[in-house]
Amino acid sequence: MATDSFKDISPQPKIKEFEAFRKINSPDGWITPTGSFYGCGPNDHDLCAEYLLKTHEVFINTQLEENFKSQMAGNFDEFPKREVLKAAGFALLSDNWLADSNLPEKLSIRQLEIIKRSGFPLPKRDGEIDPDIYLEFKEIILKAIEDEKQNAKRYSHYKEGGSPIDLLKKLLESSETSVHEEDRQGSVKEAFDLITKDSVAEQTIELGKGVITLRLMKLPSGKDIVVRLDFHDHSEQGTWDCSPVEETWLCFKSKESVNEYISKEVLSGRHGNWHLSGSLDTTKV
Repeated sequence: MATDSFKDISPQPKIKEFEAFRKINSPDGWITPTGSFYGCGPNDHDLCAEYLLKTHEVFINTQLEENFKSQMAGNFDEFPKREVLKAAGFALLSDNWLADSNLPEKLSIRQLEIIKRSGFPLPKRDGEIDPDIYLEFKEIILKAIEDEKQNAKRYSHYKEGGSPIDLLKKLLESSETSVHEEDRQGSVKEAFDLITKDSVAEQTIELGKGVITLRLMKLPSGKDIVVRLDFHDHSEQGTWDCSPVEETWLCFKSKESVNEYISKEVLSGRHGNWHLSGSLDTTKV
């Protein structure tokens, strides 16, 4: 009786491939968090989802971890494909309609850009930055980068990729309009100062774990945007031998979402002891 076992070498079914575009050019398809559109037929939503799960596996796992959906990371087969993509920040366009049930909890600025660029009405989602405001503020960041190029020598003491200019470039490249750094408080604070030197109001929230600084910018169009700097010092918790010792976040938000955060998270006492100073209300400046 033969006991040899042989590896199955029968041809595996080839997965259908889909192409990425920088503009929505089909009534159906998936919009990635980085602003690419993968068009498909009305009956191919799941096939396209399967293709994206295979070709963007590392990126999707990272997104799931960052979105606190770690139970899905590495376990795609145990969940519906659409739900995995949605949890990872992907948006589904179906029959030229961006239904709320097919959208992630938050659309990235890159997704908002491609939606607007393609002529679709923007979904009404509280707290998200209007693409027009983002593009206007983007010009301020680009000008700050250009103005500081002549001062490049004074950034020579920063490690490669860690200068204020480098961080501002990362901010522009981020699909989440934010940048997170470890043990680089000075560099992030300097980047924050560069793009908010014309701010019209400031508010500081001192929490047990750190300090949040909010600066209100009035754009040339008259619209508002808030730039937020979060600083967290782990050593103040009594844990001296820790890594990282410090964490700093730089991001920008709508004024409405910031006011909601202050009323729901800070004033509610959810964070324990806190101290609030300053105001983002320009009528009080």
